[in-house]
Amino acid sequence: MLSIMPFMPKMQGMLNGDLHFMKKDKSISVSSSMKIDRMVYENSPLGNLSTELVYMPLSDGSHAVDGRLMRDNQEIAIVEGSYNPTKKDALDVNLSLQHTPLSIVNGFIPDQIVGLKGYADGTLAVKGTPDKPNVNGEVYLDSAYLVSVPYGIELKMDDAPVRIVGSNLLFENFNFYSHNEEPLLTSGYFDFSDLDNMKLNLKMKANNYLLIDAEDNGKSLAFGKAWVNFAGSVAGPLSQLKMRGTLDVLGSTSMTYILLDSPLNNDNRFEGLVTFVDFREKKGQVVKKPTVNGLEMDLRINVDNDAHVRCDLNTDHSNYVDLIGGGELRMRYSNANEIQLNGRYTIRSGEMKYSLPVIPLKTFIIDEGSYVEFKGEAMNPTIQITATEQNKATVTTQEGAKRAVLFNCGVKVTNTLKNMGLEFIVSCQEDTDIANQLQAMSKEERGKIAVTMLTTGQYLYGGASNNFSMSSSLNSFLQSQINAITGSALKTFDMSFNMDNSNDASGSTRTNYSVKFAKRFLDNRLNVIVGGSFSSGGTNVEGTKDTFLDNITVEYRLNPNSNKYLKGYYKRDSYDWLDGYIGEYEVGFLWRRKLQHFQDIFRFKTKEKKSNVVENDSIPAVTQPTKEVK
Repeated sequence: MLSIMPFMPKMQGMLNGDLHFMKKDKSISVSSSMKIDRMVYENSPLGNLSTELVYMPLSDGSHAVDGRLMRDNQEIAIVEGSYNPTKKDALDVNLSLQHTPLSIVNGFIPDQIVGLKGYADGTLAVKGTPDKPNVNGEVYLDSAYLVSVPYGIELKMDDAPVRIVGSNLLFENFNFYSHNEEPLLTSGYFDFSDLDNMKLNLKMKANNYLLIDAEDNGKSLAFGKAWVNFAGSVAGPLSQLKMRGTLDVLGSTSMTYILLDSPLNNDNRFEGLVTFVDFREKKGQVVKKPTVNGLEMDLRINVDNDAHVRCDLNTDHSNYVDLIGGGELRMRYSNANEIQLNGRYTIRSGEMKYSLPVIPLKTFIIDEGSYVEFKGEAMNPTIQITATEQNKATVTTQEGAKRAVLFNCGVKVTNTLKNMGLEFIVSCQEDTDIANQLQAMSKEERGKIAVTMLTTGQYLYGGASNNFSMSSSLNSFLQSQINAITGSALKTFDMSFNMDNSNDASGSTRTNYSVKFAKRFLDNRLNVIVGGSFSSGGTNVEGTKDTFLDNITVEYRLNPNSNKYLKGYYKRDSYDWLDGYIGEYEVGFLWRRKLQHFQDIFRFKTKEKKSNVVENDSIPAVTQPTKEVK
């Protein structure tokens, strides 16, 4: 019945009950018993709720109320008291919470971005007036959590009692625990003595805090593990909150974010091509929503250079950008400017798997030093990314001889996200003749060569048809499909599989198989990459061996700042101009430093920056609110 009434909240359930009115000497008393089965409020299930309420007027002009609230036939709250509009303290009510489920309030939270679960016990005394209540008491939390399903956040609240003094909810070194034992320490108060001007004053601090630890459940927008350090404060009226702080994303972070609304998303390429319109349908009335006054935020974000972030461009995770890098950012938000982001995120390593309209699914390796720079608008950064993949193609010389040449083909992305510039690039470093040919071409000609190679797997120079082979094109297409299928099947094992065909010096066709396993251990401190390859058909190149394992790389991060590493690798069949194919081993120490001046190379001690963050184990609690309570 409520669904036909405008501006009513979404409610479902079956209502049953009765009301009894009794009149005696011009006074009316009411008793009621109401029950709602399977109640749902704003898509939030509340269970089977029932109430018993008694109202009667008193001789001094007061209105007395006595009632109780039950859920699934279990009593969860009792209220008793009176209301006298002629007195200064019009309210005199006592509220008793008896294992009250906190999930009851979830329906009143917009879009259920966050929610509560757990139980609360305690007693509250309410005096004052309805618009300026004076509430005192204590609330005991039992297994209480603050959760956010879309963002994979689950914070356990401290079991310590929460005091309410003079309508001030006090946070006295109150802890929020995430997925590890390190707490988010909060101290301050929430002042709701004036319901028209409620205020919050809160300080927060956390070190090595596991903010996100969630798996992909089909509804998640973010999953994985996110480790952070945070220090900040939130203060002001609820309509004009101001947040200031610093967020450090640690190098042990490894998480995935699903970007659904982006120009890179290719799930709905034909969306909007045909639109059906019913001209009999009347246009709905446009309701103007009031301006939202809320949060003003200024947050400095420092991303560690070893932080691993993957951005999926579609829901089946086949197109993605996988990055390892860091940078310093500043995020500001206000009602007027929305989200403003400034700073640069520099990529240390990464890969991009993406399919274009005419190019099958490809895996491109992103060059070190590529970056994403934010200059205000958060969803429109400036991009400077170069990503390539190795393609082996057969080249026919003027004498008719054929040889296999290794090319680097890929894309170069420039400009802003909303006005991206996409350039196809190709280069060859192992063959001098082919490299000279490519250098002599214009940028447009090299782009055509790159697109042709990415599409067919063949090197077509000058439009010569003698280099084109239908069987080679078919093999290239089949290989791309096999690589896509095996890549999708092995994505949960951190393993990739590829295959390609090539011709040896004798003209025989060889099928080359390559396998790569990459895994990070110990919260991203240890990185292990193992690669192998083998071939079938043809003959081996002189000086090489057809063994499965041909390269191993091990990298260990020595400190939390992600600037000191131990690295070792082994590479089989590394070509040397003097000795031919040899095995190569290397162990080294890597030290990365950011320098502002050349003389900083010889400066090993850095001045410690003074911080306003409290360094002890607790934040001084705000035990006395700004407004004195009598």
